[in-house]
Amino acid sequence: MVLKMSLDMEKAVEEVFKQLPSAIKGALISRDGVLLYSNIEKKILKKVMKLFKKHKNVLVNDYEPEELDRNILIFYGLTADKVFVAHSTLTLPETLVHCRNVIENLRKKLNELLKDFLEELGKEVNEEIKQKYGAIYELSPKYKSIEEVLPLVSWMGATAATIVANLDKKLSVWQLTLLLQKAGINITFQETQEILEDLMEKGYVILSTER
Repeated sequence: MVLKMSLDMEKAVEEVFKQLPSAIKGALISRDGVLLYSNIEKKILKKVMKLFKKHKNVLVNDYEPEELDRNILIFYGLTADKVFVAHSTLTLPETLVHCRNVIENLRKKLNELLKDFLEELGKEVNEEIKQKYGAIYELSPKYKSIEEVLPLVSWMGATAATIVANLDKKLSVWQLTLLLQKAGINITFQETQEILEDLMEKGYVILSTER
């Protein structure tokens, strides 16, 4: 589930990508194959998008290297719904060094923009709702990654799986509900809360200390 890139988000990603040296170009792609942003040359990008299908399930905070016409490609699991791709003429170790800060800055910027977006949406949500549904849930420490849990919760339905896929965003229940609604999912604050409580009862998630 990926919301369409806003103009602010596109500008933010463009600014972060400027931190890459000239030998490295980047792309941001949703896990379902939507190109969100790229400064990679078009003829190379076509090949990248074909290879992306092979690497779309790369774990969050992990990477999978690939060789393309004697150059290096890195597919990095940025979030549960986005993959960062680097196309580089440098060596793999050099590319990883140069991409490290860019990846971290990109993640921070996307999280900031998402929070701002949800706060804007939340202006019409009253304080009572925000207090009642202000809890934040996170992945149980029993599991290494969201990808490990997704197959385990698939029997609970697509909405539960989508909720799990967005745990890395550290959103409160009310913010998560707004995100789901914006993506076209018909769900109430209470229904989101109940799904998370069910996931917690089954040991997949825990209550976060963040609030």
